[in-house]
Amino acid sequence: GRMSGALSPSLSHPAPRIPPHMTLIVLTAPSGAGKTTIARRLMAEVLLDAISSVTQVSPQFGTITLADGSTQKTEFYKDGTRALQLFDSAVTSYFLKTFGRNEREITCECERSNKPSMVQILHLSNGKTLNENLRNNKSCVNALIKTNTNDVIDEAYLRCLSRQPSAGERKCRKRKN
Repeated sequence: GRMSGALSPSLSHPAPRIPPHMTLIVLTAPSGAGKTTIARRLMAEVLLDAISSVTQVSPQFGTITLADGSTQKTEFYKDGTRALQLFDSAVTSYFLKTFGRNEREITCECERSNKPSMVQILHLSNGKTLNENLRNNKSCVNALIKTNTNDVIDEAYLRCLSRQPSAGERKCRKRKN
């Protein structure tokens, strides 16, 4: 569902609806004296869609890579197309390639790479996908930077984790100031 206006009073526009396929699955089971949390990594397409949903900036899928390695422009994928809606893996996307998009050369999910790499870490921190989304004029960041720090933190938690920060997370944030 939509985030309540009471939860995000700092924004004048409604928050995006987050589809169920974008939920990070976290399984918690008792283990000894505490709990163990197991998190599954999101597929490349789901991760790109999550970044797009949180920043409110859609990726542009305007180029396809042909079998010979050359590229060709395409207008097939309109603005707002999600990575999960791509019909094939010929669509050129450095992000999807880096994060293990299935190349669809064989009919096995084992073709998908789910191993983390240094290139992925560098792309998330220095790469153009996230950084260009945050700088984009359509980005939710433009509205957030006009609010006070606590509202920005609350809204970031709501957009990214679908929850308010815990007391411990708020306390940690105050120590860093």
